[in-house]
Amino acid sequence: MHDVALYILKQLSVDRFYSGSQLARELDVSRTAIWKHIQMLGVYGVDIYSLPGKGYRLAEPVELLDQKRIFKGLQGFHLISSVEVLSSIDSTNRYLWQQAHNGEPSGSVVFSEFQSAGRGRRGRQWVSPFAKNIYCSLLWRYDDTHNGIGGLSLAIGIAVVNTLEEMGISGIGLKWPNDLLFGGKKVAGILLEMSGDPCGSGCVVIGIGINVDMKGFSDSSAITQPWTDLVELKCDSDISRNELSILLLRSINQALLNYKQNGLTQLIPRWNELDVMFGKEVVIQGVSNTLKGVARGIDESGALLLLSSGEIRRIHSGEVSLRLAENSGDLCC
Repeated sequence: MHDVALYILKQLSVDRFYSGSQLARELDVSRTAIWKHIQMLGVYGVDIYSLPGKGYRLAEPVELLDQKRIFKGLQGFHLISSVEVLSSIDSTNRYLWQQAHNGEPSGSVVFSEFQSAGRGRRGRQWVSPFAKNIYCSLLWRYDDTHNGIGGLSLAIGIAVVNTLEEMGISGIGLKWPNDLLFGGKKVAGILLEMSGDPCGSGCVVIGIGINVDMKGFSDSSAITQPWTDLVELKCDSDISRNELSILLLRSINQALLNYKQNGLTQLIPRWNELDVMFGKEVVIQGVSNTLKGVARGIDESGALLLLSSGEIRRIHSGEVSLRLAENSGDLCC
């Protein structure tokens, strides 16, 4: 997003109109330029009222992420080395991956208010309206972890659930390997991209997307599965994205410390408690075959345990998808 548009957004409020001529004077641009940037904000999904003779105001409050506030809230959480907040980017994961190859240190975090090409697992699009949700990626460089990296996305999933519970949002479940659901509707997702030896040294970019407030979002046709957001789950109570970001990074910091020391072993009971598929008949769809069975939780490597034809099979995430069998009913948490 252009700096002028961002400045305009920071000046506007829901309480009063701000005249186009005043904005033009402050920015030393024409009123036509102001109008064009207002239109740009509309394309990004920001709802702005315009009234001739009075100017512009926001239809509803917009809380922008505050880099200084977030980083200050992480004092004492030493795995987080830096926090960057971007107004727009194609993908926080892609951006941080490029930075990693340029020597970015471990613990670097990037947030973006908007993603033009947000990514989910298996190449899916992650829909990313401006200043509504959390789009965040963290770089972790690991060294000779004896626990491997295969179960890390599950540990991060638990960390996100813990964060939401700390925010007063209960009833969130986990769907292997990286979805957070409420009542069968997706509220958050995780995408890990790795380079190096999964059981030796390397780096991983941990991407997290959380639906905070999708109210009024017009392009819901771009979302291919049922979804919900935190505002709906909290019955329209105010949710600070800055506070959520701080709690999220604190929880991830602790999750990485624990994972490095203990892997998934101590987290298996917690995962099974949150697992929306546990004990249900499911279908595993792979690239070339399909398996049916009963989900029996996970093992210490992060593999899904599937009871099929009288034996336990271990399914690693890779390019497979997990869904309920047709006779299992709807997902519930």
